[in-house]
Amino acid sequence: MPTFAWIARDEQGRTRKGRRDGLTDRDVAVALRGEGLLPVVVRDAAKRPWYRRPIHVFGPRPIDLEMQLRQLSFMLRTGITLLGALRVLADQGTGPSSRIWRAVGEDVRGGGTLAEALARQRCFSRLTCSLVDVGERSGNLDHVLARAAEAMARRRQTRTQVVTALAYPAIVVVLAIATVAFLVISVVPKLAKFLAGLGRQLPPSTQLLVDIANGVHAHLFTGILVLLGLIAAFVLVWATPRGRRGIEAALLRVPIVGRILALASVSAFAHNTSLLLASGVRLTSALTVVQPLLALHLVRHRVGRARERVVQGSALAESLADERAFSPLVNEMISVGETTGALDEVLDGVAQHHDETLRDLVRRLGTLVEPVLLIVIGSIVGFVYFAFFMAIYSITGVGRA
Repeated sequence: MPTFAWIARDEQGRTRKGRRDGLTDRDVAVALRGEGLLPVVVRDAAKRPWYRRPIHVFGPRPIDLEMQLRQLSFMLRTGITLLGALRVLADQGTGPSSRIWRAVGEDVRGGGTLAEALARQRCFSRLTCSLVDVGERSGNLDHVLARAAEAMARRRQTRTQVVTALAYPAIVVVLAIATVAFLVISVVPKLAKFLAGLGRQLPPSTQLLVDIANGVHAHLFTGILVLLGLIAAFVLVWATPRGRRGIEAALLRVPIVGRILALASVSAFAHNTSLLLASGVRLTSALTVVQPLLALHLVRHRVGRARERVVQGSALAESLADERAFSPLVNEMISVGETTGALDEVLDGVAQHHDETLRDLVRRLGTLVEPVLLIVIGSIVGFVYFAFFMAIYSITGVGRA
């Protein structure tokens, strides 16, 4: 029988608190009224009220949670009780992780399940909570916790690969633009003014650079307004589901970026679905859990519609093909898995294949982008420096007959 925590007022208006067993909160409230008390709050003691739920400004690092899930799995495998293992994690953890595991231990001690306790902490994904719930029901909690840690590690590694592939070119371009902008906007105009004061004529390359700088100065305010308008329009479009799907569809058409995003989406879908199916979750339930975990809303929307078709009795491969969620090769592999009854194994193979392809693509992208960026950015910066030093030489008279 569940236990309810209650807050009530007596006939003198004083606040009283306590705990009482009952079938429902209504039964507890009726019993309190029978004792002459006015119920104010009656809630399940296993559920923490919103004002007592932990708020973490800086949450724990994903790699720390992975390690702690592995430790929890190991301790359960060696015979330590769940509450004892949670107490060890709370004592050994530091900062947010210690508070999180202490809160999880309090929820479990209050009668809740581990899956429910983890779900109340925003740092654990729905996939992890679903796996833990399956492990508690099947009695294989230690093995499932190890699988959940592996899933978190793979997701973190995939995210790191994608971010690294896309961030490196962006950082180089931004730094180069900042350097050129500083020279064009700040240094070159001062140099041109100094040369004009000396009555010297600017070299052609420096004059071209000065004209560019003057144009930037003349239209700087207008350019900033246009840029802010474009950013605001992008944010407004991104905030709508249809607009975000449109932007993601455009990104998927970009030769290299689209390939990286597509590979990451297939890998995440295949690995997470395989993990849930291997743990004993039904296909429809697995799709429900996996859908919100996909980073691209476009793919998430298509997988959601495919899940609805599966609920109606269609095959998964056919449903994904009709929604154009993934490539034909992936759909064929899924069809083979459904036919042979080994869908979890086939999906795991699909995930491993796409992970390897993604790593190779990131490696080749780094090899290709670095020299291209060096040539393009080096040419731009080199021209700026050439024009700058030509102006310096004109002051000293170097190169004059």
